[in-house]
Amino acid sequence: MGIVPGTTPDPSAPLPPKAIIELIRFNGDGTLVSPASTRSVNGSVVSSTNSTGTYTIDDVDQSGGGCSGTITFAEGPRWAFFTSVFAAGELWVILTNDKNVFRGNVTKIAR
Repeated sequence: MGIVPGTTPDPSAPLPPKAIIELIRFNGDGTLVSPASTRSVNGSVVSSTNSTGTYTIDDVDQSGGGCSGTITFAEGPRWAFFTSVFAAGELWVILTNDKNVFRGNVTKIAR
């Protein structure tokens, strides 16, 4: 059961299932590119290429414990992320757009 365009979703209704697989290259200058992604929302599968965006590193734990920040895609989705030195190469992310729920892990892969 989807949301009809132009209507307000019932806040008590369960959210549709979501899954995302995405490659993201962080360029080191606050910009990013996603050369490929596939997402499924309530069974509707969409693939895209060459999405762009920005990222910030907002809070760095000076004791070496990790950092937090944001990932924002030009098309609109915005994520908060958190990482720790105890999980080298991994970020925890949560979607921060209104009326959306998604959380996941990001894992660094070798080139």
